[in-house]
Amino acid sequence: MVAISGLSGNEIFCLRQQGMYPGDLVIGNSVFSLGLIGGISSGLKTIVGGEVTEVTSIIHEGRQKAYARMLAEAEKHGGIGITGVNNDLVQQVGNVEFLSIGSCVHQGDEKSEKLEFSTSADGQELTSLLGLKLMFIS
Repeated sequence: MVAISGLSGNEIFCLRQQGMYPGDLVIGNSVFSLGLIGGISSGLKTIVGGEVTEVTSIIHEGRQKAYARMLAEAEKHGGIGITGVNNDLVQQVGNVEFLSIGSCVHQGDEKSEKLEFSTSADGQELTSLLGLKLMFIS
């Protein structure tokens, strides 16, 4: 099986020490349009001062949707987890796009039905964390 992963060779080596192997990149996105009225009202609030609640709620909801879509894609691929998760916000004219990107990891030959974890840690850091977990459980 060929996988397009965001993991480096060293990260893949480290994960193999834990019995894991790389899967595909998983991506979730969400695009929100501010619209003319939203842009004007947020601009007025910015001039006056204070929190722009419309923009704050858009950012909160957009990040949640992008992250949930990334998790759903990883589950569809049968991964046990996602490593190297990164969340980005891309501003475009009148739109805001939210991206969640990570690398799916697998364990064994069988597909997992449910994700066990997601982390912003890269493959090396994940291996270290799993090593600490084993050290404290023993």
